[in-house]
Amino acid sequence: MNYKEYLVKRKLGAAEILATVMLYFAAFMLALCCLYYLRMLGGIESLLAVGAFYLAYILASRLKKEFEYIIVEDSVDIDVIFNASKRKNLISFSVKQIEVMAAMNDTKYNSRLKEQFDKVIDASTWKKGAVVYFTILEHKGQKTIVKFEPSASCLEYMKKYAPDKIHISEATEDSDFE
Repeated sequence: MNYKEYLVKRKLGAAEILATVMLYFAAFMLALCCLYYLRMLGGIESLLAVGAFYLAYILASRLKKEFEYIIVEDSVDIDVIFNASKRKNLISFSVKQIEVMAAMNDTKYNSRLKEQFDKVIDASTWKKGAVVYFTILEHKGQKTIVKFEPSASCLEYMKKYAPDKIHISEATEDSDFE
């Protein structure tokens, strides 16, 4: 069985860093309130304080994301991996379902980005200068756009199954692992 897989790590932006700081600040304030106002509960206030920090840790760890693109035959799976430990499938589709796939900066096809979509999936790294591709398809009755950064060999592999729908940019990097 032939397959390709590719893993990219999303860069933490200013919003994610700010959210992490705010989560821990809120946990600190909640812990202070628990320790100060709930002293008469007989020890449970310290458990609540620890619980607040644990909750902040869990929520902050979900901001660290990696995306894995797995292509087996004509099937594409895009998974998100939180904090290098928990995996969730974002979307699975057949290459044959694709209406169009091109680089976001492709002037011939980027007018399609202005269309209305029922669902938007962004599985890109947000890195400056990255070649991000968009895929438009009908998925579970919804018009869906998927933004991701496949390698050149992943694109070539997918193109075998839908050569007229997948348009490859020359600027795409190839750093596969298998």
